[in-house]
Amino acid sequence: MSIFKPTKKLKHTNETITLDNKHTEMLNKFNTYNSKKIPELENDKKTIQLRLNNEKLSIDEIFLLKDKLVFIKFEIKKLKKKEKDYLLNN
Repeated sequence: MSIFKPTKKLKHTNETITLDNKHTEMLNKFNTYNSKKIPELENDKKTIQLRLNNEKLSIDEIFLLKDKLVFIKFEIKKLKKKEKDYLLNN
């Protein structure tokens, strides 16, 4: 009897991953960030800023909105920094 018992069958793919493919994949990812994710976050940021300026809110609501604003700004910076770092390093 054998001690080794395979639990999963491994699938071998013939697809090769090249540097150009990986680079194109990363650029497509950054393009989707720039075309969809960042504008969406900026729109959210604008609506929160307008809501903070125009409405009379309780202190709790003000702090919650400011926390969301800080988080959105951080996300935008993080996404832009990822792209910048990738392009500078490669």
